[in-house]
Amino acid sequence: MKGRIFKISRFTLNDGPGIRTTVFLSGCDLRCKWCHNPEGLDINGGYEAENEEVLNIVKKDESFYKISGGGITLSGGEPLLQSEFCAKLLFSSKKANINTAIETSLCVPIENLEEVATFTDIFLADYKHYDKTVLKQMTGANADIIQRNSDYLTSVSKPVILRCPVIPTLNDVKEHFDAIISFASKHKNIIEIDLLPYHDFGLVKYKNTSFVPKEFPLPLHENMVKIKKYLSENLNIPIKLL
Repeated sequence: MKGRIFKISRFTLNDGPGIRTTVFLSGCDLRCKWCHNPEGLDINGGYEAENEEVLNIVKKDESFYKISGGGITLSGGEPLLQSEFCAKLLFSSKKANINTAIETSLCVPIENLEEVATFTDIFLADYKHYDKTVLKQMTGANADIIQRNSDYLTSVSKPVILRCPVIPTLNDVKEHFDAIISFASKHKNIIEIDLLPYHDFGLVKYKNTSFVPKEFPLPLHENMVKIKKYLSENLNIPIKLL
């Protein structure tokens, strides 16, 4: 079984619990205006890799996973566009007693999600915008599909870390954070919220793509601290500022 990958990063610290190896898979149906991995948008980008080849790289750091509670995280792009490859890689990782995680937009066919759920210990799921229309305009995502898949993960009791990019002039408003509170209160399987301040590090990467991003102001640290405080006061789960 082969998958298409554009990067493998070892010793990552913000892609799930503990020290992790993050495998970035090629291909994404969304076009988020702030995307910081445009090199992962093309499903034909990157290089082909065998399941066993990737697993051998991941297993190099098994001792660090055991010490820190880390493991493998599949990211992208949107890894669940290659759900069959993901399922096999996660299955192999579980057999090797390695913790597994997937970072996903959840804007995928539910069959793709079902294919990997059994072998995934934790999901890192995006929450980009509270308004369905704005979400569609700025990312191409269908909020109803995301809601259905979120409900599925709740129904099968899969732990979820909610990943929330904070983007001034787009979602840096009280209504958005109130929606996050409501969403997390409804889905009891959400175990943590990660706040991701918008950054423009990825803009230089767009020179090699046909995709045109939108530039946003950088968030102020003191405002991020206030957002974290507001969420912490209204939710009884960890809120992390990454």
